[in-house]
Amino acid sequence: MSRTLPGVLLLHADAKLTDAWVRRGVVPSYVVPLPGWTAVVPAGPTQLSAPYDDALTVTANRPVPTRLRTALGFFVIDGIAIVSAQTRGWRSAPRMVSWTPGHGADEVPGFPPLKLGQLAESAGLDENDVAGVRRVLAARAGDPTAQLQQLMHALALPGAGMLSGEGVKSDLEAVLVEPDRSAVGHFEKVAGDEAEMRAELRENL
Repeated sequence: MSRTLPGVLLLHADAKLTDAWVRRGVVPSYVVPLPGWTAVVPAGPTQLSAPYDDALTVTANRPVPTRLRTALGFFVIDGIAIVSAQTRGWRSAPRMVSWTPGHGADEVPGFPPLKLGQLAESAGLDENDVAGVRRVLAARAGDPTAQLQQLMHALALPGAGMLSGEGVKSDLEAVLVEPDRSAVGHFEKVAGDEAEMRAELRENL
């Protein structure tokens, strides 16, 4: 198997639905069935130009359809740990919290904040069992990948080893799913149209 990126998106959906969703996106990813969840692990860059070439950022920001939620994402982007959550009752924009070495947990600008109770509830954790989650988020020292792995363990979630590629390489059910060319082309057109519109607005200011 090829090298994977430090990111895991857990979906409350079966592998078949998850496979179809990945094909409609732009990020090549491994789809891995896990107990109670299906993991999506980015496997490489997109075929798009910047800023849409960053597979982790694109995956973290991609809205998850209601039928595939709850969705919980764990990513290391530019040395910062990012945790995202989307549940059936929330709007499409994911709630997020970040963790930075030397600083600890903080909100992510531009996204609704992900609170401790919301994160625990999304993972199916009882509110009386959040002490371990609180300790991980309150820590200021550590490595982003290791912190995310500790957080996944504290949330009683599977797939922590996939953040370092270990779980993917050892899982015989992991399947590499490539995006459909039509989906990539559509995304590229929409992104291009938006870029042209922004350029026109700047010229008219």
